[in-house]
Amino acid sequence: MGDWIDGRDMTEVILVRHGQASFGSDHYDRLSDRGRLQAQALKEHWQHIGWRFNQAYSGTLERQVDTARLATEDSPRPVQDSAFNEYCAHTLLHHYGAPEHSPITQNSRHFQLQLEQALRNWIHTAPDTSSFESWSHFNGRVHDRLHQIVQTAAFDEQLVIFTSAGVIACAVARVLHLDGEGFLALNRRIYNASATHLTYGRSGFSLLGFNDVGALRLAGPELLTYR
Repeated sequence: MGDWIDGRDMTEVILVRHGQASFGSDHYDRLSDRGRLQAQALKEHWQHIGWRFNQAYSGTLERQVDTARLATEDSPRPVQDSAFNEYCAHTLLHHYGAPEHSPITQNSRHFQLQLEQALRNWIHTAPDTSSFESWSHFNGRVHDRLHQIVQTAAFDEQLVIFTSAGVIACAVARVLHLDGEGFLALNRRIYNASATHLTYGRSGFSLLGFNDVGALRLAGPELLTYR
């Protein structure tokens, strides 16, 4: 994962995407065997380089919670926070995706194409009165919670947040002042169990590293997955 800056005038935030989930099964939210190996590879790499964090967070989804547990061994015990939950892809597909006569595919590549079109429609469509979360609300909850966390942390603290690709892409797009298409470009390329490195200081957030999979490459190329 590289060498972490040991600055004393900033808060470091590492955003980790969850390990591989069980795509195509009847319980997607469960980590796959490979997903568990990815989380363990992170733990072992952090131990090897002597990296320590002051506080860990995760979303409340099973794949996020289990990645956090395996990668940290609960020391310190990760705080679960639904602000870091992913959008619900299947619900989004039903609201903004293909017509009903075009079923959601179980082919991962075709699924990604369907999802990306639904995400684009979600971003560019005005919020409706349905119970599904709007793009603006998703965007707002991610950034609001990130700011709350760093503003209550000391400037020399290191934080890790176990979350999902959409949350990470949302955070990075805001830091880089990207629009919705920029968000989509980031979202489609985030590896499972990758690490994105932000710092927060007097001038706000900065991006120091994106989508780092050094720990996985060291453990074995078979651990590199998108879905």
